[in-house]
Amino acid sequence: MEENKITKPYLVFIFSGQGSFKNKIPLELFENGNNFKSTIMEIDNIFNEKYYGYSMFDKYKNLKENDSDSFLEQHFIHCISFMFQVSIFKLYKHYGVKPDQIVGMSLGEIASAYCSGLIDLETACFISHKRACLMTKLENKTIKKIISIKKPEDYYWDFIKPNYPSIQICGCLCYDLILVAGDQNEIDQLICYLSKNEIRFHCIEGLINFHTSDIDPVENDFKQLSFQSFEPEIPNISCSTAKLYNKKTQDFNAEFLFHIARSPVNLGKVTNQIYETNSCLNVNRPIVLVEISPFIFSLIPVEKDIKKLSKENNDNCNHQFFTAISQDFKTNFLKSNDLLIKTFGKIK
Repeated sequence: MEENKITKPYLVFIFSGQGSFKNKIPLELFENGNNFKSTIMEIDNIFNEKYYGYSMFDKYKNLKENDSDSFLEQHFIHCISFMFQVSIFKLYKHYGVKPDQIVGMSLGEIASAYCSGLIDLETACFISHKRACLMTKLENKTIKKIISIKKPEDYYWDFIKPNYPSIQICGCLCYDLILVAGDQNEIDQLICYLSKNEIRFHCIEGLINFHTSDIDPVENDFKQLSFQSFEPEIPNISCSTAKLYNKKTQDFNAEFLFHIARSPVNLGKVTNQIYETNSCLNVNRPIVLVEISPFIFSLIPVEKDIKKLSKENNDNCNHQFFTAISQDFKTNFLKSNDLLIKTFGKIK
């Protein structure tokens, strides 16, 4: 038994931001009936009774298959993202799957905070609602483009910043992938340059430039919020600082809630921290990462960094990467997550 404990892989759950929610996903999990359904209904009832007066999940169920516009609505995406991520986490827990570490990224930090024990459910719903209210205040109904560019962080400081001064870096996802946003005229100019020079990039459209100075007007509103947090039961690392939460050095409070929305996402640094933490605990212990989202978003850059680090350190580990829910989710949860549950959990 002791040997199995030592050799069991290091399990990490990544709670991605709203960029991982694009379209409606299949409802088989809900319709088949299990504790996923009961968690969805519990959270939906809180949002309904305390904040909205209607069911966000009913709205979700009635969406057309290709309705991506609804996922730009801040109240909708805050509710749906939170309830799905928490429900998936609790379904894993139902089968005995508990992560060694949790990572929160942007909007996903609310669900990760709750699942790690930093805040209770009522507080998480309160924060989700208030954050959605503040983000809605920033919208001007003009579509904005955040660009992911296949370049290292130095490319921003050496080329983009001097030539396109309004553009800000809003994320470093891995060693060769950055996110930038800013004035749309300069963004369009940068897009033309990238296309002309055959530099790989991708545009993410939305109504807000998250993780830039565009968030500054609601700083005081964020800091006026009041809620209680606790020591986490599961180690939880923030993509804003690449540091673990704890009451002494990095508390989950109103000021930090603003920091999560305003500061660039440091997913690359977080990946390095995960790898280093695991190496310190047990040399040559495989890492298993699960993205708690319906679409692959964080997993690809994390996988690239982990594999790079693994090669550099010659660790000879079979690191593995999964998405909890996917568009081809046409079977039951147990079948789709068979390997994870066999490795980390127990069938109930």
